[in-house]
Amino acid sequence: GLVEEDETLSEPLAPLPFQPAQPGIGTIFAGAVKALQTSDFESAEFLAREIIKRLPDAPEAYHLLGMTLANTDRVDEAIEALQAAADRYKTNVEPLVIKGELLLALGRKSEAMETLNAATNRDPTNWRAKELFSGMLEEDGRESEAMLHYVQALKWAPSDYLSPRLKLARLYIQNDRQEEAVSVIADFVNDNPENFLAQAALGQVQLAAGQSGDAIDSFERAVELAPGNSGVK
Repeated sequence: GLVEEDETLSEPLAPLPFQPAQPGIGTIFAGAVKALQTSDFESAEFLAREIIKRLPDAPEAYHLLGMTLANTDRVDEAIEALQAAADRYKTNVEPLVIKGELLLALGRKSEAMETLNAATNRDPTNWRAKELFSGMLEEDGRESEAMLHYVQALKWAPSDYLSPRLKLARLYIQNDRQEEAVSVIADFVNDNPENFLAQAALGQVQLAAGQSGDAIDSFERAVELAPGNSGVK
């Protein structure tokens, strides 16, 4: 299979709206975020709940609480908090994306699909929701739909993020669309010529497309970029 890329699934929280009638909330929120980032989940939960007491309609507080609870394996509580955040946010769909991931981990696929679909409907530019939704379609055997959603995800994904491109290329190869697979990875390599994983993946799709000479060149370039990595030799 194609080489895999490490994925970072957490996104920064939006700033908490400053409330003049509630001095010190910004400081509490900053402390809660720092506690979460340093894995001090007990403090993060305490501070998030303190903000909710003072500002019960602040979506960021529920978002923070949901992420904290997810990290302490209190998944049902996390899902509830994340939905509360989603209900209060106007445009930010990150809580829905995280909720969808949690539901997937629990095997609650229909709920996950509904949640991720809601996220993409609210914010069609959220590539993470699109990528996760595409993966679910692929698991259900709906590969044509999955490819369309991966293509949409690529429109908004960071130009240096390889994962959705690998997944789309794999599907293209499985559906005898090798030239399109090569194009997807080649475009990424053109933008990220120093990415050895992309170079190795390009070699693999070129090999699948019968482009042996180009594949050898790509593999050699991958080894040059990462000479100590056995995965590209």
